[in-house]
Amino acid sequence: MIRINPSVPAVVLGFHYGGLGVARTLGRLGVRVHGVDRDRRAPGFASRYCRSALVWDCEQAPVADTLSFLDDLGKRVGPAVLIPTTDATAVLVAEHADELAPRFLFPRPSPRLVRALTDKREVFRLAQEHGVPTPAVVFPESREDVRTFASRAAFPVMLKAINPTRLERRTGHRLFVARTPEELLRHYAEWEEADAPNLMLQEYVPGDDATVWMFNGVFNEWSECVAGFTGRKLRQHPAQGGATSLGVCADNAEVARLTIAFMWALRYQGVLDIGFRYDARDGLYKLLDPNPRIGATFRLFVDEQGMDVARFLYVDLTGQPGWLAPMRAGRKWIVEDADLDSSLVRARDGRLTLRGWIESLRGVEEGAWFARDDLRPLWRIGRQLIGRVLRGAARRLGAPPLLTGLARLRDAWSRVVHRRVKSVLGAVAFRTGLHRVLLHDRAVIVLFHRVGEPAGAFRDYCDFFEKYFRVISLAELLDRLASGRDVSRCLVITFDDGYRDNHDVAAAELTLRRLPACFFVATELVGSRAAPSWATAGGVKPVWMSWHEVRALAARGFEIGSHTMTHVDLSRAPADAATREILGSKSRLERELGASVRHFSYPFGQPDQVTEANRAVVRMAGFGCCLSAFGGLVTAGADPFHLPRQPVSPWYVSPTHFGFELLETALDRPLGLKHAVPERQVPSAA
Repeated sequence: MIRINPSVPAVVLGFHYGGLGVARTLGRLGVRVHGVDRDRRAPGFASRYCRSALVWDCEQAPVADTLSFLDDLGKRVGPAVLIPTTDATAVLVAEHADELAPRFLFPRPSPRLVRALTDKREVFRLAQEHGVPTPAVVFPESREDVRTFASRAAFPVMLKAINPTRLERRTGHRLFVARTPEELLRHYAEWEEADAPNLMLQEYVPGDDATVWMFNGVFNEWSECVAGFTGRKLRQHPAQGGATSLGVCADNAEVARLTIAFMWALRYQGVLDIGFRYDARDGLYKLLDPNPRIGATFRLFVDEQGMDVARFLYVDLTGQPGWLAPMRAGRKWIVEDADLDSSLVRARDGRLTLRGWIESLRGVEEGAWFARDDLRPLWRIGRQLIGRVLRGAARRLGAPPLLTGLARLRDAWSRVVHRRVKSVLGAVAFRTGLHRVLLHDRAVIVLFHRVGEPAGAFRDYCDFFEKYFRVISLAELLDRLASGRDVSRCLVITFDDGYRDNHDVAAAELTLRRLPACFFVATELVGSRAAPSWATAGGVKPVWMSWHEVRALAARGFEIGSHTMTHVDLSRAPADAATREILGSKSRLERELGASVRHFSYPFGQPDQVTEANRAVVRMAGFGCCLSAFGGLVTAGADPFHLPRQPVSPWYVSPTHFGFELLETALDRPLGLKHAVPERQVPSAA
């Protein structure tokens, strides 16, 4: 048995069942695993082995922002092993290895090679160059090319993506088995992008799922295979060609030989997941899909001492000894929900009987979702599956009232039960002083939009803030961050947009209590009758402050900050327009107030709307800070141009409910209850 020192944490990019498998296999060794995924409802986030669940879209967010996010994460968790689980994140890590290297440990394959291995056209070229068998492939440039091909091709034919991620994002599919020329032409017309061709035609190799073989391995910096496993699919999802839903670990020396020789020739290093299909017509194993990363199926492949490719990668990167024991041949692994769907399709087509299905499950040792020591991901995926089934049944039955009833029931549960429970738990946590521990060296910037009338709800929040926090101005927080002074339980109150109730209700209450606050206003909305869609989503027409009222706030000692001129989404605005919005708002505010304006907050303020380019303009304009709006805490030493805020919205039933969510954020993971609706989904918030 290999003894592994688990002191180096791991960061996993992508937290579907593949990422969950990484968290479990390393977490059981004692490694602290931090998960990153674009979906806050990712079932893997519920795992007991996920130390922190971080919501970030590494594939869609601007690269500069993703690198900044990862740099901040690396600062917080310390040097960590970085493990991408998708093609896009594998390319990201390879192409920006120099920027990531100071914070993370990861293999350093050639960026060009990693990108080539995720591009089907390049894969075919590399295979041809190095003598690796492949199915015949054609890369059409137009519908006419496809028509010409169909006139002489033998069907069925595979219609596949050159870049699968791109096609799946557009259509929800990665491939299609066309059995007639008409099917091929129809799907090509529906799926192809005329300005950037992304489809290929591949020879259909006959055979069932069991003819598909897989290799999972780890290659060191000298491209030597330090661990290699083989196995084959028993079922896949979708049934006509997709990811493994049921697989078995089995020895195949020829697949191992082909793969190891190919990777040696390419000088590849890192984890590899690759597939071949056996062609009985010529006795050759033909290359299907190489993935230059950990594959979602990797937990199928385990040796007699419990080592898999994730563990081998970890010991290799952390400089620990590791050796491969005999593979556990016959071990089966299953993706429970996907295999159920695939089995039903087979049964419907007459290719699977009940007895055959039961027999196929003999020897299953592990599931993608089920684990006796970690049940919460299974419950979460189960709830999502039941929801999909009920919605599908309602649609098929033509029963909109049922859908409406289910939605109302779920909403009532959220409103009456979850939020009330959180409110009680929050009260207990703050009254027992737990917040003093969780908010040590952490400050909070809260964000309000409208506060409404009467002032009762806002007054309750002020009571809560005064009782449990040190309420300070934004300027003082910036001073504390710059000087290294303590920020524990410091709280800054901010308001966005410039609604009149900020002056009439909020400022009046704050003045009575002598509490500081910062009001961010969009200069062209001040004194106007504008009613943009984001401000009227709740059916309430906005009423804005006048310049007289803005100046009155400043005269009473409140801070005034910029929120652009017209509340534009800066990430979508052309560069010159974004610059004009930022500089123009500062100039107008300083002219109206007769004082310097040093604070800036982003309109909307979600991760994909806060770009490095616009942040640079804010710095250049002379602002001293940038504030977002997507949640989070301010840690000691934080960069003032990366300050998160915790939104307050009508979703919260009480200040202690808000406090509970705040402590969840401090823990960097959910406490087992449903999260609050993000601020951008609340009608009055923008």
